[in-house]
Amino acid sequence: MIDFSNCSMHELIVHKVGNKLRDEGITFSKQNIDPDTSIRDLLLTYFLSPFKGSEFYNFTHPTDLKYNEVFNFSRTILNNVNSLTQSSKDIAKHLYEVSTHPKVKGGELYIARFRDILIEDELVDGLGIFKSETRDTYLKVEPTSQSFEFISDKGINLTKLDKGCLVLNTESDKGYKVQLVNGTNKNEEAKFWLNDFLNLRPAQNDYFLTNNFLSLTKDFVKNQLMSDPTVDRADQADILNKSMNFFKENKEFDHDQFMNTVLKRPDLIDSFKQFETQFQEENDLETPRSFEISDQAVKKKSRVFKSVLKLDKNFHIYIHGNRNLIEKGVDPDSGKKFYKIYYDQED
Repeated sequence: MIDFSNCSMHELIVHKVGNKLRDEGITFSKQNIDPDTSIRDLLLTYFLSPFKGSEFYNFTHPTDLKYNEVFNFSRTILNNVNSLTQSSKDIAKHLYEVSTHPKVKGGELYIARFRDILIEDELVDGLGIFKSETRDTYLKVEPTSQSFEFISDKGINLTKLDKGCLVLNTESDKGYKVQLVNGTNKNEEAKFWLNDFLNLRPAQNDYFLTNNFLSLTKDFVKNQLMSDPTVDRADQADILNKSMNFFKENKEFDHDQFMNTVLKRPDLIDSFKQFETQFQEENDLETPRSFEISDQAVKKKSRVFKSVLKLDKNFHIYIHGNRNLIEKGVDPDSGKKFYKIYYDQED
């Protein structure tokens, strides 16, 4: 987790970057901005409050890290005093060059230097690269001689950062520790901020490994077991529940222990291993046999790890555990399928 309680912003510059496809151009600032204290506090909240999680990224490049443009510009700014003005223009130029998708909006590009960010007991400097694209309408109420009047205007919503990147000055040899905000243009063809502009990949830490394996398990149940006639929907829900419970109840992940505890059946274990190999090849990943389980990743994933048994359009049954309390059968007279559910009390 990141602690910003003692963080301060000590350099800030703003440029305006348009869409290159529409030939909107770039407007450069000639000097840094020095906002007064009240505005500075508002900007700190606007820039940094979205960065709350434990998900980190690293700069990367298919050939070599040294060819990643934003990595190089960030390293120059973080390691050299008085380099912000020129290097920020280089960042703006690079952003403009990749802003060629028709859905990419023009907007203000803010680049700021920060001091005293606490990350895992290490106090570091940071570089923020932020972009505001949307404008919200707001109303001001002004008194007149007889009453009041409404005045409408458009401005930046300080509770909603459109796009952001926070580069922490640590682990530069791995591509820095980076956090990401990408609040707009989430469709695949418009993810230029993550891929084309920043060229980031998830950091291979415990949070990523935990999140990745839980995603793998859910995909296995959803895509592989759905077509397996030997595993009914209640069994599939049971596997999802056991998977989540395994991660909640253990501090350390062990691959063999997971297989024997959750899947148990040799045929399911073999099926999972085949699916896992394909998943890793398609996503260019290699999951270690053991790693420390991230509580933050488990908590986040549990919100979407729901085990729901959908029966036609009439019933949804939420299954939280104990597969033995559910029986499946077929009515001999009508031929309709049924589930019989056992319970002690009705809440």
